[in-house]
Parts: sequence; C-alpha cells; structure tokens
Amino acid sequence: PDRSEGPTRTRENTTDILIPGVGAVYSFNSRFELLGGVSKGFNPPAPGSSADEEESVNWEFGGRFRQPSWSAEMIGFYSDYDNLVGTCTESTGGGCDIGDQFDGGEATVYGVETSVGARATGVFGSGIDLPVRLAYTWTPEAQFNSGFESDFEPWGDVEDGDDIPYIPQHQAQLAIGLAANRWQVDVVANYVDKTRTVAGSGSIPGDESTDEYLIFDLAACYSFTDRFS
Repeated sequence: PDRSEGPTRTRENTTDILIPGVGAVYSFNSRFELLGGVSKGFNPPAPGSSADEEESVNWEFGGRFRQPSWSAEMIGFYSDYDNLVGTCTESTGGGCDIGDQFDGGEATVYGVETSVGARATGVFGSGIDLPVRLAYTWTPEAQFNSGFESDFEPWGDVEDGDDIPYIPQHQAQLAIGLAANRWQVDVVANYVDKTRTVAGSGSIPGDESTDEYLIFDLAACYSFTDRFS
C-alpha cells in the first residue's frame, strides 16, 4: 500500500489522431429550426491494451420548435462503428482483469431522442410557475455487424446481428416542478427499460437481463441573494 518498492509495472501508449466534425443549423423563423451534423468518434486504447482504438462515424439530424410557453425537439442519431471496444469493469464483470479491453468489430447503433417542455405561469396563486419536461430516447437497433468469439463474457460467441448488451431500447425522464421568485422544487422520474447483459438476439433469457427500473429524484433550491443559493 505504501508503494515502498515503486510501481510493479509501467504502461505507455501514444496515439495521433485527427477527429473532424461539422454541424449546421438552419432557422426558418424565430420558432422553428433544423439541425444536422456528422463527426468522427474515437476512443484511444488504454495504456498496455492489446485492443485497437474505437472508431465510429456519428450522424444526427432533427428539428426544434419554440413557443413562448413550450418547446419541443426531435433528433435522430446514427452511429456506425468500425471497431467497438469493450472494457472490463467491476460492474460488468466478464471473467477478466479490470481495465482489460476487447475488440468487437463493426457495429451499428441508431435511434431518436425527443423532448417536450412547458411552463405554466400563475398556478396555485400569483408568482408560482409549473415547469414540466418530458424526454424520451428510443434505440430500436444496437447490434454487431459481424460474428466473432470473445473472451469478454458480456459478448461471448457473437453472431452477425446480435444485440449489443447494456443498451436499453427505451429510456424516459419526466420532470415536474414548482418555481417562484427565489425558490424551486422539482420531482424527476427516470425510467430505463430492461436490457441484455450478454450479446444475443430474440427474447432475452431471464438470467441474461437487467430489470427495468424507475428512479425518483427530489431537488429543491432557494436563492438567498442574486449570487448565493
């Protein structure tokens, strides 16, 4: 623990990479705009790792609409991986040393993110607002595009078209609050669908799945001055 004999090993790596990206927004008027972009995704291998770097091309396209009392947004995303990398952690397990990395080859992930927000004024008396926001992410496809055998247990023997583990199809968040001049209280509900813990296709076996879950958060804020809250 006191490292009296120095480190037991030294790991080094060097990576040179150009990561380009471009995005654009077009406003039709003060209320409606379209947006889009494409960027290179990159994650370097850990020092001493035998895995290749993780590389992808990520696309997004969508629109935003704003009104004085409410707003909405919908954005589609598409990620095309040349090489997906899995990392062994304490939570995922995997019959491996924590920090070990594994190549997953080509993979595809796409879906849609949506959100709607509104703010009602003067509820429950003058000076009190009711902010509400709903966000939802749908990921209908997150799959490997090639077959391989991996020593990483969450992957195992992968076939072309198998679902990538730990990517839920449905995620949602609902936030409701009360806000006045100097205080605000918010209740936030977060929902995450069940998801695979091992790559596969079809129905998910019970021993290879997380449970769906719902988490509630309660937060409050009071501003004593314009600078301190």
